[in-house]
Amino acid sequence: MADFNSQHNRLVWFDIPVADLDRAATFYRAVLGVGVSKQEFPGGAFCVFQHEQGNGGCLVLEPGNISTGGILCYLNAEGRIRDAVKQVQANGGKVVQDTHPIGPHGFRAIMLDCEGNRIVGRRLSAASGHQAAVFEPQHAVALARQSLVVRDHHVGHAALARELQHQREHAVGGLAVEVAGGLVGQHAGGVAGQRASDRHALALAAREL
Repeated sequence: MADFNSQHNRLVWFDIPVADLDRAATFYRAVLGVGVSKQEFPGGAFCVFQHEQGNGGCLVLEPGNISTGGILCYLNAEGRIRDAVKQVQANGGKVVQDTHPIGPHGFRAIMLDCEGNRIVGRRLSAASGHQAAVFEPQHAVALARQSLVVRDHHVGHAALARELQHQREHAVGGLAVEVAGGLVGQHAGGVAGQRASDRHALALAAREL
């Protein structure tokens, strides 16, 4: 265990009770996508989760302590929570509650492992299949172009210039410039329905960005 973990983490190790070490090791390798190594010694054996610089844990032969209640262990399924759920079902476990958000703390799925223990797979970032509230620049470009072309039929070049200024203030990086460039598309010699003076105003507004 790394010094950082020993100094900052409240949970430093865990034991998961099992009735069959080999079966449980196969289950957790598939679900977590990490190595689980069996270590044998005179009088016993256990399986250790690959953990390198992070906190670790192991599988221990304690069938009498297998439980669906008590302390709930959250296991790292970052980047693979959907696959983890599939692997639970394919390796003798059961999904108690499928992947769902837990507020600002990411997503989790509650499961029973192949031995009957209740566990949780958890990921912090948005899970595949769940739409996170992330700003997508390409969507903003399309919406801005649509909005400007429609508005052009109802407002003069001054309003268009204000719209471009609004895009510049709220867009990410060079997004407003891309929007402005999109306005100078060809349609009968210019933007649809534009007079020459309107095109001059658009070009001026674009240069000011």
